[in-house]
Amino acid sequence: MIRSFTALALTLGVLAAPATAGKESAEELLATAEAAVESGDVGAAATAFGKAARAAHDDADLTIERQISDGVIEFLKPLPGPFARLVGDAVEPGTTSDSSPSDRVSAVALVLAELDAERGGAYVSADTFAYDLVFAAVASGERRSLDVASEALAARAKQKRSGLGVATIAELASALRSDDDALPRLESVLDACVDHRWTELASVAAVEIAAQHVAAERPESARDVLTTVMTLFPTDDRSAPGFSRLHRLVSFRLRDAPREMLDPVLGPDEGTSVGSRGGVGGKGGAGGKGGAGGKAGGRDESPLGKAWKRLSKSKPFVTVKRTKDQYELRLPFAKKLGLEAPYDEAQDVHVVGGVGVRTNGAYVALAMLDHTGRKGSPGADGDRGIRRAWTLLAPGETWGVTKTGEVLVTSR
Repeated sequence: MIRSFTALALTLGVLAAPATAGKESAEELLATAEAAVESGDVGAAATAFGKAARAAHDDADLTIERQISDGVIEFLKPLPGPFARLVGDAVEPGTTSDSSPSDRVSAVALVLAELDAERGGAYVSADTFAYDLVFAAVASGERRSLDVASEALAARAKQKRSGLGVATIAELASALRSDDDALPRLESVLDACVDHRWTELASVAAVEIAAQHVAAERPESARDVLTTVMTLFPTDDRSAPGFSRLHRLVSFRLRDAPREMLDPVLGPDEGTSVGSRGGVGGKGGAGGKGGAGGKAGGRDESPLGKAWKRLSKSKPFVTVKRTKDQYELRLPFAKKLGLEAPYDEAQDVHVVGGVGVRTNGAYVALAMLDHTGRKGSPGADGDRGIRRAWTLLAPGETWGVTKTGEVLVTSR
């Protein structure tokens, strides 16, 4: 019988007690993490980053939470692991233990262990780290750290206003742990992904299904599922956003499969070396726009800065609704401000009224808060990458962030 999430979390620290008086602040814990990075102590750094994020959540401090998010991203980038190779680094999957990590999977698991799995964070979120582990499990075929990822996703999915995307990722993770009914459950996940145009998650589910068909010596069934996922990409456009992720998943996880089985993704004339071909993940990571100059002799405040003190702690101050063909960004505190942008699988950044939001296909994430109106717009990341607090939206769902830094997903 699978242990309950509470029991597992007590072992791994996922439900660590909230910060109390006398405990280290988020700033102090971030400094500890940065010092551990400098000394090369990966385990201590990962744990300290997780504790720092938890402290920032407890204090509802979005400024320090963003700094922690940026620090975690830079910390994890050079660590080897299956997703390191998938984004272009010529390394093999890590083989070290979770207790003494030098690879990315183990470090991600240590960060996750310190976070509140039930909370959707604005910049650092447990479900995002858990998805990283699920992605790694599919990419490598290994199941290391999958249990804690699955339980964390299940805890988040049980919360009201967590969204259909988290529930579907939780089902994918649970199916990966199943011995009896994994394949039909994975196929249901893939069907949902195709219906909602969840291109990346569809790619992950399809590659796992294909791998299971290969293991059962059903190459034609594996080819069929890869053909299905390719319907989400423009015909013959292998530079389409998100295609490189599918291409590399197939090249890595299915590298020993019969070559003709992979033709729907790799094409008939291409080898199976990772990175031999692939598309772009975003709009090139271009630099953002410069900020506006300050007002002479006065106080600079953006619409967000002017409204911040009076904002509700429980209601979102920014929302993005995903419709069939566009994103609708709204600022409830300034109803005359807002924008509509065409739905795009490539990553983009939208800034209005001092609030910056990233979109990348069905994913949405908070990019920045500018209380002064003088910050430049952040550029796109290029590849969507991992670890940012991306939220996966179905058509009709609305993502929002509260003043306390909680992400809420509603459907109306």
